[in-house]
Amino acid sequence: MASSAASRAQEAAADALDRRVRPILDQVDLRNYKQAVKLADAAIKKYGDHPLYRTVKAMALERMGRKQEALDLVTDVRSGPLNEHLLGMMQPIYRNLGRYDEATKGYEKFAAEDPQNPERQIQLFNAYAREYDYLKQQQVAMKLFKQLGREQFLMWAVCTLELQALAEQGGPTGGGARMLQLAEALLRKKMGLARLEGLESLLVFLSILELQHKHAAALELIQGPAGALFTLPADKARVEGELQHKLGHYKESAAAFASVLRISPDDWAAFQAYVDALLEYREVPAQTVEAAVASDAPETVTALEADNSWMGPGKRTRLSFDEVERRLGEAHDLVAELQAVVVQSGELLRGLFLAKVELEKRRAESGEQAGGATQGQRRVAEAIVKYFDRHGTMVSFAPDVRQHVLFITDPGVAGWLAAQLQQAAERSAAAPDCKPVHALRRRIAAAQVEEQLGLVQQLPDAELYARAERLAEVYQASVPLLHGVAPRERGPAEELLVMAATCLVEGYVRTGERARLLEAILVLEQGLFDRRWQSEYKLMLVSLYLHAGAVGPALGWYRLLDIKHIQAETMAHHVLPALLASAQRDAAAGLLRELAAFHDGHLRDGADMTLTAYRNGTFSKVREFVRFKERLERSHQRLAARTESLLLRLAEAADNPTEAQALLADVGFGREPLAWSTSDRLAALSFNEDLATRPWWTPTPEQSLLDAAPLAGGAARQPWHAQEAQSARVARDARWRRSVRRRCLLPRLLALTLDLGPVSAAQAGPPAAEQATHSERGPAAKASDKSGRGKGKKKSGNKSGDVETAAGEKREPAPTSNGAAGQKRETAPREHGGENGCTAAHGSPQSPVDEMRQLVDEYARTLRPDTHAGNAPDAGPSSPGGAQPLDELSLAVFTTSLRIMEARDVLAGSGTSTEGAAQAAAALPAHFQSILARLHGLDETLAGQLFSDLPTAGASLRLLSPGRALPQLATLVHEAAAWLLLALHSWARVFPASLKRKKKTGTEDDGSADARTLAVHALQSLVSGVEAVFRSWADRLTQYLAQADVHALAAALKAELSPTETGGPSSQAGRVLTALQSWSRERQVAIMQTREQSRGGGEEENDEAVLVLDLEAVLRASLESSSEVLEQIRTASLLKANLFKKLNV
Repeated sequence: MASSAASRAQEAAADALDRRVRPILDQVDLRNYKQAVKLADAAIKKYGDHPLYRTVKAMALERMGRKQEALDLVTDVRSGPLNEHLLGMMQPIYRNLGRYDEATKGYEKFAAEDPQNPERQIQLFNAYAREYDYLKQQQVAMKLFKQLGREQFLMWAVCTLELQALAEQGGPTGGGARMLQLAEALLRKKMGLARLEGLESLLVFLSILELQHKHAAALELIQGPAGALFTLPADKARVEGELQHKLGHYKESAAAFASVLRISPDDWAAFQAYVDALLEYREVPAQTVEAAVASDAPETVTALEADNSWMGPGKRTRLSFDEVERRLGEAHDLVAELQAVVVQSGELLRGLFLAKVELEKRRAESGEQAGGATQGQRRVAEAIVKYFDRHGTMVSFAPDVRQHVLFITDPGVAGWLAAQLQQAAERSAAAPDCKPVHALRRRIAAAQVEEQLGLVQQLPDAELYARAERLAEVYQASVPLLHGVAPRERGPAEELLVMAATCLVEGYVRTGERARLLEAILVLEQGLFDRRWQSEYKLMLVSLYLHAGAVGPALGWYRLLDIKHIQAETMAHHVLPALLASAQRDAAAGLLRELAAFHDGHLRDGADMTLTAYRNGTFSKVREFVRFKERLERSHQRLAARTESLLLRLAEAADNPTEAQALLADVGFGREPLAWSTSDRLAALSFNEDLATRPWWTPTPEQSLLDAAPLAGGAARQPWHAQEAQSARVARDARWRRSVRRRCLLPRLLALTLDLGPVSAAQAGPPAAEQATHSERGPAAKASDKSGRGKGKKKSGNKSGDVETAAGEKREPAPTSNGAAGQKRETAPREHGGENGCTAAHGSPQSPVDEMRQLVDEYARTLRPDTHAGNAPDAGPSSPGGAQPLDELSLAVFTTSLRIMEARDVLAGSGTSTEGAAQAAAALPAHFQSILARLHGLDETLAGQLFSDLPTAGASLRLLSPGRALPQLATLVHEAAAWLLLALHSWARVFPASLKRKKKTGTEDDGSADARTLAVHALQSLVSGVEAVFRSWADRLTQYLAQADVHALAAALKAELSPTETGGPSSQAGRVLTALQSWSRERQVAIMQTREQSRGGGEEENDEAVLVLDLEAVLRASLESSSEVLEQIRTASLLKANLFKKLNV
């Protein structure tokens, strides 16, 4: 009775507590956080200091952004008695604060109170999993296994051992090998006592063996009793085939994959593996290829490509041609046997019929044969024609045969194949029982293959434009077929406008005629007017609009792609580089915030997926989720976004050196970006950008054929659909590594530049502004910084939001690889030796001069990789211009800062100058003149590209095809000018005595005085010249924008796109659009019906004008966007000119 009464009393107390807490939680759910804090304080005052009230208050404080208060409060709660409910409420608070380590302390305390409680141990395991502390996970899992004896906990321990092995030096070597041996021993001991309980356990066992290259042991395992765990015979046969291949048992491997094909005839991967085994393609271990790729050594990868034992593009066999013929005959027999079964069953499968094409390609690749390479390609072409006869009506036909079509390089064979497909399409269309949509699909497939063969790219200009017109006419005639097709479904003829726009862009690349570029834009706009959800149209439009300088429409179509989740990482390259190089700084900052939110969210919550895998017993997914998390941590896009976010905010603070120094203080005065981009971390970068989605004319963000239009003499270039060679990919990755390293150098270079002052070089050591932060800074030290920090925080917090700044905000450590022992991740060190840091090789701190010299040297080498260390150019007028002119201008600025640092004794008039300092001081006027000369060169180049004269319509129209001029101008005004302005602020402080002195004193050397005087005059000339350049841009743009009439310009552009009969170079302009807008009643009805479906019904639209794309409105929107960009550049130019004028020099 007493116990029952006590239980009822406890339940009553719990109910009362819940009733009191529920209103507070309701306010948190309603996002009324101030009211929640008020209610929590009232509950504490009325009912006592219960930990649950304080925890709910901490939750509200964290949501309000008062992070330090929330952390202090919840940590105080953790010091008292804990229970499962309380820990569950504390966990999301710690998670949002990024302090899983603090949450783990709570679970450790809770588990230590009852060590034999398995539920508490499981919670502790989960806490360690969120920290990716593999060693402690293993220890807890083994404790649970010994206590409960369940296989689930043994597999937890095995998985953590595997993760430790992979984290050891990035692969299973050294200590990692011992971890794998221990995992194998645990599993073998378990199998000695009882068989494994599930397929997931077997898959992890196989993974452990394969990481040790014990393929024979793995094969023995699945051929034994454990193989019965496979639920699908095809899965077992596939694994067995892969292991037999790795062991060099090619006959057995082929037999295993043949059995897979008999079970699953459409398994294309199994068919390719079957042929690989038949032809005895030897396998190179994956880590060999990965090491070659990561080494940035194109010659290494080229050697692998040339090695006929490598299983990669262009792979060949060591067998003789006769033996290859015999074995391919076996494959043909198997395919024929399976085809007969498929035909009899009536299943619509493609794999076995495409297999015939693949076999002919393998035969042609295998070696010499009668008739040479041409005969082999002809047989491949014949097989493609046969495949076309059966599957030419499918949307997937062109993607299916793409690899085989690209194999055909002989012009005669290519022409024959294109003609055969066109004839087959026409014969099919003439058949009485042919459906219109099937006839259309065959014509489209034939046209796509003709384009893949490179034949369209070789057409003369007139024929190219005529082809675009024909494609538009076919599209126009196909619109009635849209009836009944849902808006989000693929239409029957969407590829036609892609091919038509491709022809128009090719014409622009050849001729530079603006009308072709604009018509391509309008063709795609018309396509999206009909099919709003077509993503390929949008991606092409994004590229074309960005080239035209119309950032607004480009960003609008990118937003309508509905980019979500991992696509933020893989697709941002379509717009982010262009936004960063444009005047749309707020839009760029917004996109950077989205990227940061994705990465922060996954790094915060990604462990939940791993915990789900542990909990559900899908152990093979644990490694996959962890590797995915690590890949995102090493992401090139993430590193670039973090760096660009900081640089955006630094550029905005160009008018306030104090604010700029506060921003730099938050990243260790530029040392943290150096730590993000050490040589080891750059080598480990993962490049997750999906470049396959880019249009052919811009294979990478920094490359675009449109910028070179017109190509002189029709310069030879690779086909539109050519694949990127492995060596080219390695070279591109190396180029991106150098670029992101160069950007990471900027904050430290700026920090050293801003700390210049009239001090003696003998006082070498950490710069004055860094004395408080030369060693590791804690949150309390940061909170105590007062100089200009509040203002800087407020302004920067409204922008990119990517770089961790204020006290109380979380600072994420630079990505590191988890050690085998599962150590917690540590904040990156602030000082680094070698090429990436601020410490000399012997470990002693470098002087600012030495560090600046080293960083300038490295900056130069990122621009010109052939520059040897220690030979950084003086960035004078005669320096080679192999890199972007804007980067060269920044190099000249930082080189000048270095020379000023070297000459500080002379400039300060200390009387203790060295010969080197005197030489540096004497060279300063030349450096100042060099900066001004570079700026004038950029000014002339950009003005010539953007304006031929002002403000005529012809000059204005050029703004819709500016190439790289507009983004270069925006970058010059917003970024390069910002670095120069910050540098000038600092340089002006170096001459205080010289600026005030009216005559030389007796203690001063005449040469030093003359050097100072010349330097001051040169600096004054530089400031005046820079001001004049930017004021000139402001005046030119003001004049243009005041007189430009967007409506008149749009009308002029529309007239330029109207077909003419003059026979001039643009006499064909607009005919593709005319073909598209030859409206028929059937087309109107079809589009009205599809729109009614997308709206789910509603009022019928009978007004024909609603259905016609307003070309002039589209052109007007593009011009307005370009004008908006110009207005922002004009405003920034005027602001910079005024700031330069105010400099006290």
